[in-house]
Amino acid sequence: GADSHLWIVNEENADIKFYANNAEKMVIKNDGNVGIGTTSPANALHVYSTADNASAVLIDGSASNSGFLSFRQAGVEKSYIQYTSNSYLRYFAAGGHSFAQSVGIGTTSLYAGTNVTSLTINATSYPSLALYIGGTISHLITGVSNILNIDAIGNRSIALRTNDVDRLTISGAGAATFSGDILSASGKRIWLGGSSSSSGTTAQSYVYSNGLNLQIKGNDNVQLLGDGGNIIAHFDYTGKVGIGTVTPGEILTLDATSNTRLLMREGGSNKGQIAAGGGGLYIQNLAGDVIFRNISD
Repeated sequence: GADSHLWIVNEENADIKFYANNAEKMVIKNDGNVGIGTTSPANALHVYSTADNASAVLIDGSASNSGFLSFRQAGVEKSYIQYTSNSYLRYFAAGGHSFAQSVGIGTTSLYAGTNVTSLTINATSYPSLALYIGGTISHLITGVSNILNIDAIGNRSIALRTNDVDRLTISGAGAATFSGDILSASGKRIWLGGSSSSSGTTAQSYVYSNGLNLQIKGNDNVQLLGDGGNIIAHFDYTGKVGIGTVTPGEILTLDATSNTRLLMREGGSNKGQIAAGGGGLYIQNLAGDVIFRNISD
C-alpha cells in the first residue's frame, strides 16, 4: 500500500538546505548535524543568533512546570533543567529527580561526599563569591592563600547565626559582639594579641566589662601567665590567691626568691611597705624607716 509518511531524501553525499526569503535558514549536513542560523553546525544541533537580548532557543509551554530541558545518555535520562511555577530554575540529577549534588564553576573536579550539596569555585587566583542587594555589592567571600576573607562592603556587618539568632556579630567598625559563651577545648588557650609596652598603652590588649566574672568549675584553677610562660598569679579553686607561687597557703600568699615585699600606695604615691627577708618581717614608711621588725623570722 501507499506510504503515508512525507519523505525528504537526498541520496547524494550532500546537505539538505532550507531557505526562506531567499536566504538559507536551516541546514542538515551530510554528517547529520543540524544548523539553525549557521551553515556549519559543530554539533548534532547548533543554534546561532545575531540578535541582542534574544533567545537563540526558546522553551515554552502552557503548564506551570513545562519549561523543561532533558539530558539523556543512550536513551536514559541523566539530568534536566526545569523552570518551575514559583520562578525557580532548578537543576536535577537522575535517580528520582533529586537535586544535583554538586556544581562547579571553573573546574571539573567537584567537592563531593555523602549527602553533600556543594558549589566548587576554582580560579587561578582569589576565587570569589560576590553577594549583591538591589544591584549593589554587599558582601564578598574570597579565598586568599590559606585565608578565607569575608568582606562586608559599605560599613555593613557580618553575623554568624544559629536558630535564627545572632551569635557573633562583627560591625563595620570592627567591634565583635558575642551572645553566648566562648569555650576552648581542654588544654587550649584563648589569645588576646597586642604589642609590647614600648609601643604605647593604646597598642596593648585589654578585657573590658561592666562585670567580669571568672568562674571555676570543679577543682580547676585560674592562672595568669607572662610572655615566657612564667606564672604571675595563681587563683586556687579553694579561694586562695598566690603571687609568685602555685601553692598558696593562705587567702593571699606572696613568694619571691628574696625580699618579698607588699607595697602600699595612695594616689599613686608610695606610702609604705611590708617586707620579709632573711632578717625577719619589716614594716617601713616612705622614708625607709623601720616601724616594726620581727627578728624571730
